[in-house]
Amino acid sequence: MDQAPPYPTKRISTPMQNKIPLHHFDKLTNLALHSILVHGGSSFVRNLPDEIDAFLDMLPSLQKLLLPAGRFQSDPNETPIERLVRKILERPTFCSNLQDISSHEFPSDWATFLWGLASRCIESLSSSTGGPKPVHTLRFHFLPHPDIVQQLKGAMSGRQLTPHCFVPPCQEPCKFSRPPDVLDQADPSDVCFMCHSGRLEKGCPYEIGNVDSYYCLRWEDRIGEGSWEIISV
Repeated sequence: MDQAPPYPTKRISTPMQNKIPLHHFDKLTNLALHSILVHGGSSFVRNLPDEIDAFLDMLPSLQKLLLPAGRFQSDPNETPIERLVRKILERPTFCSNLQDISSHEFPSDWATFLWGLASRCIESLSSSTGGPKPVHTLRFHFLPHPDIVQQLKGAMSGRQLTPHCFVPPCQEPCKFSRPPDVLDQADPSDVCFMCHSGRLEKGCPYEIGNVDSYYCLRWEDRIGEGSWEIISV
């Protein structure tokens, strides 16, 4: 387990807010984005601005990225890492030098995520010069199921260039906690959304009433500690 933060921490604002000249970001290689926990209705939520996409597109030298926890205001069902990979699928040269991604959350759609990583690798292998760099390192607070880990390595290395994904069955019979809009119907024995996404249901200490209903307490602890597990090729 990697105890140290993956990148040096430096607080900056987006150029859209402070009118910072864009050329100041041309050489930026490491970036950590963080969300702010705010009170929303009956619970606390982490809302993310949609301008993150445009900001990342302004960073031609970006190599290492830590994505924030939370959901976008325009689509509360899409995690930041899913949106990033969707952008790569739409345009494989998006953040063309990005090779190292840290995420507080698992994607909920592993097949699309794997295909995004594989597509980036395909684009890199098919370009003799000037193509995008393939992603070679992923960091999560927990490793997902070993079968998923092997498929991630295959997609990043070019060994598994397929849009299909085998997601193993749940570790134990259970329902899982849906996002907050249906949380009121959840059962106290449910597992959290992140543990289910990574097929880590066994031992999930999820309890209704957590600060953020996407995570159980072990996820909240890891996020607070800044502890990471690494998948690399």
